[in-house]
Amino acid sequence: MTNSKLPKEMPIVCLVVTELQAAKVAKICQDYGIQSIIKMKPFVDISQLKKVVKSKMKARLYDPCPCGKGRKYKFCCYKNEIKFEI
Repeated sequence: MTNSKLPKEMPIVCLVVTELQAAKVAKICQDYGIQSIIKMKPFVDISQLKKVVKSKMKARLYDPCPCGKGRKYKFCCYKNEIKFEI
């Protein structure tokens, strides 16, 4: 028996130290359409965020890069996007 009211995607939990980090994580989640819960802790843990963003990016690896250079996304901006500056 399934419940059709359950969300399709469970929110991820991100732990950050500062408000600035929380804002950066929120922006990344908004850009990729990820539901998240951001908590303030004395350490940073964004492993769930990295995993979800990487899986969403793989779906478009061989599409043209959105930067407009004419190369495939995988060979252009992909490596830069998976590095998070939090």
